[in-house]
Amino acid sequence: MQFQDEDFSQEVFPLAGVSVLYRVRTGTAITVAASHSIENSLEAGQFVEQTSATVALRQRLFEQFYLDVAPGYNMRSYDSSTTTTGFTARDDDYFSVQVQLSTLLFKKLQASVFYQFSDNDSTDESFAFQSNQMGLRLAYRY
Repeated sequence: MQFQDEDFSQEVFPLAGVSVLYRVRTGTAITVAASHSIENSLEAGQFVEQTSATVALRQRLFEQFYLDVAPGYNMRSYDSSTTTTGFTARDDDYFSVQVQLSTLLFKKLQASVFYQFSDNDSTDESFAFQSNQMGLRLAYRY
């Protein structure tokens, strides 16, 4: 039995996720993933319904390097979890693509350089943005 105030939304949403990895041949793999979830928003009295889809391609190059290309798309709907707030719902369409080149150094240190482009189109213009990020990632495995 669940205890809630009467002014909270009684909506029920399914949560789902699926991921499929296909190895085309040695050194080449494709991953396709999709999910649907309901999450808490950072704002009080709100929740986020999110549906996402991604495709990732991983290709080995010259036996030492891996090239990853991973575009993704998210639809986010922000809504009120109570009937008493003055919240205005909004929808965001978020697209991103990341390109990464990585290699293993000294058998335990993975080094990667990456570029990521992100674009968020929102029904509330104050939440719309575009970003370009570049970086270096080091990961040590022991």
